[in-house]
Amino acid sequence: LWNMAQSISSGQCIAESKLISGQIPLAWRKIVTITRGVSAMNDIEKRNLKIITDVCEAFNRHDAEAILAQFAEDGVWVVSRGTQPDGDTLHGKAAVAKMLERRFTSIPDMAWEIHSHWVGGNRGCSEWTVTGTESNGNRLNWMGCDLWVLDDDGIITRKDTYWKYEGGE
Repeated sequence: LWNMAQSISSGQCIAESKLISGQIPLAWRKIVTITRGVSAMNDIEKRNLKIITDVCEAFNRHDAEAILAQFAEDGVWVVSRGTQPDGDTLHGKAAVAKMLERRFTSIPDMAWEIHSHWVGGNRGCSEWTVTGTESNGNRLNWMGCDLWVLDDDGIITRKDTYWKYEGGE
């Protein structure tokens, strides 16, 4: 754990720490927030962290308008399901809007418990657990993450979603 703490306090990528030390315990995630905290971020990273946080909160409210307000007109959302290997790729606000409507309608109780957000420059990551009940009765309880890319004005140009779900290897 000491090596992991040194990596975190020196500002190295959290993902690198996971590769070296395994899964970061919840208690250590709190130390990441304290160690790198907002004071260690530049103004662009503070802005981008707020945008990502606001968008995740809008997902929990099922507020498509607030989500779309942060997306570039030609923004891309790579969803976790769809054609291999990437999943379906949505291009532009109109396609993102259709997916949001379909998702919020077909899984009306869909909710995300956010575990962490972090940013580096114009890139960010959100870790979460999503729950809900699909229209076919399947219950969601999946860990996942979103990888974000924002432009120089803080507009989301790409959201790439990954999640783990039940099934055999």
